[in-house]
Amino acid sequence: FFDAIQETLSRTTLGQTVEGDIVNLERALKMGDELGGHLLSGHIMCTSSVVSRKNNGEGVDLEISVNDELKPYIMEKGYIAIDGISLTIGKVNKNTFNLHLIPETLERTTINSKIEGSLVNIEIDSITQAVVSTVASIMENSTKT
Repeated sequence: FFDAIQETLSRTTLGQTVEGDIVNLERALKMGDELGGHLLSGHIMCTSSVVSRKNNGEGVDLEISVNDELKPYIMEKGYIAIDGISLTIGKVNKNTFNLHLIPETLERTTINSKIEGSLVNIEIDSITQAVVSTVASIMENSTKT
């Protein structure tokens, strides 16, 4: 079991779950533990929706919508967390981005249950957030002087 505050319920899909729903849950990384993926904090920024789902051999390709707030942080071969799963971003389009899911991810997480229209939780890693925000701030300040 775990606690969820109103901030979590309003920013994530967790507030829409009902008893019996399956969610991804992972214990926090401890200093000294092996890091087997991307470095993420578990702090969800917002939700987005699955635009399309296509089977691709043993894998699945998902296309996810992206709002204006997230666009600066979404870049091809960057990474993102979807429902707490750290994934590499594929092609980025005007208002969407692609994910290419391997069988291991489909088997070990809840992402295989996502269909067109499903909502997903989005987390951008804090390093990408800091770099993009810092560069944007420098660029904005340089145009003022």
